Amino acid sequence: MLQDLKHALKTFRNNLFSGARLLALGSYTAIYAHIREMAFEDGSPLFHRDVEKLDRQDNNAAARLFS
Repeated sequence: MLQDLKHALKTFRNNLFSGARLLALGSYTAIYAHIREMAFEDGSPLFHRDVEKLDRQDNNAAARLFS
């Protein structure tokens, strides 16, 4: 059971960055390598710190990832 949306986003983000290679979300998949590539592209809404040396309690980083 999820407590609230902010907690859910952090939980999904932390699960994805836990070392798993692939996370299945219903009919969709999330792959850490793709998210890391996006963070290093020009004009990306993600910051480098969102995927490397990350703060697992950062609500804003979780919101950026799923926006």
